[in-house]
Amino acid sequence: MNGSVFTRFGGYSSVFGSGYTTSIDVYLDVAWAIGTGFDFSSAINNQLGVHRRDFIWHVGVTAAGLLVNGSNNTDFAFNDFKLTNPNGGDFATILTSGWYTLQNVFRDEGGALAVDYNLLDSSGSLVNTFTRSDPTDLTSTVVGGNRYGWFTYSNVDNLAVDNTRVVGAKRVSDTGSTGALLGLALLGFLTAKRRLKR
Repeated sequence: MNGSVFTRFGGYSSVFGSGYTTSIDVYLDVAWAIGTGFDFSSAINNQLGVHRRDFIWHVGVTAAGLLVNGSNNTDFAFNDFKLTNPNGGDFATILTSGWYTLQNVFRDEGGALAVDYNLLDSSGSLVNTFTRSDPTDLTSTVVGGNRYGWFTYSNVDNLAVDNTRVVGAKRVSDTGSTGALLGLALLGFLTAKRRLKR
C-alpha cells in the first residue's frame, strides 16, 4: 500500500461550525525496521468546499527509535527529517508496541484555526500533544469543514487500523446544534484488523 487508502469521513464539509475532531487508531510496532513508517493526513476545506490545508502525522523508525511528529506537508516517502525537526522537534518516542490513536482537534483560537495533534495510548491516556496553526486560516471567513483522511504513503506491511471517525462535523444541511458522529471504513488495500477487546 502506497498512498492508496483514504476516507472522506462520511462526506466533505465546507462548514467549520464550532470545530470538529478526527481520529484513527493504528497499531505501532517498535520492532519495525529503520526506514519503516507512514504519513497520515487529516485535511480541511475552505468555505467553498475546496482543499485548504493538510495536517500530516509522520510516523516512522529512525536510529533514535519509533517516532511520531506532525506538520503540514508530506514527501509521499519516508523522511527522517520530518520525524525530528518540524516546528521545534516536539516529537514523541514510542517505547511500547500497541494501539495508538492519532487524534486531530480542529478548533478556533483567537479567530484562527488551531489544530491539536493528540497522540493517545490504548487506554486513552495522552502520550504527547502539539499544535500547528497558520494565522491566515481565519475561522470566520476562510476555513470550512473536514476533507479527507489519507495515508499519503506507507511501507508498513499489513498496517493495522481501526475506528476511523469524525466528531462534530457540520454539513450544510445540518440544522441542529449537535455535531454528527460519523465513521467510515477506509477504502483500498489496507488490511484492517479489529482491536482485541480486554
